[in-house]
Amino acid sequence: MKTFVHLRLKQYIEQHDIVVEKVAQRMQVNKGSLYNYFNGKTEIKLSVLEKFIKIYPTINIIWLMSGVGQMDNEVDNFAREDNDKYDNLCKKCEEYKNIIEDYRSHNKLLQQNLENCRVNLEKALKELREFRGDDSEKRKVG
Repeated sequence: MKTFVHLRLKQYIEQHDIVVEKVAQRMQVNKGSLYNYFNGKTEIKLSVLEKFIKIYPTINIIWLMSGVGQMDNEVDNFAREDNDKYDNLCKKCEEYKNIIEDYRSHNKLLQQNLENCRVNLEKALKELREFRGDDSEKRKVG
């Protein structure tokens, strides 16, 4: 399927007075390959498009791929990526919050069990003291 991405890339470069040699250097791509992409001699690779978009983040990706819309975005493409990172971080925070709540509820259970053990221990010690107290008092008296 033939696309016209190369024509829109060429248009973008011309409109923004971009020097292809400098772009090739920044993208770490052979300038001959870049000229071939821009002139439609070879189909542009996705990895090359990604590099171009990272260097020129305000290019409208929808316009580049379809010709629909304006050439430039008001907000760069990586602002969206930052939002995705933020959303992922929020999800992780929510997961950590749930884990902490889990630990708190388990901690409450452990504290209740510990308190029950303490109460039972006190009862057992009291009974032991009473038993020894009765027995030791009988020995003292007798």
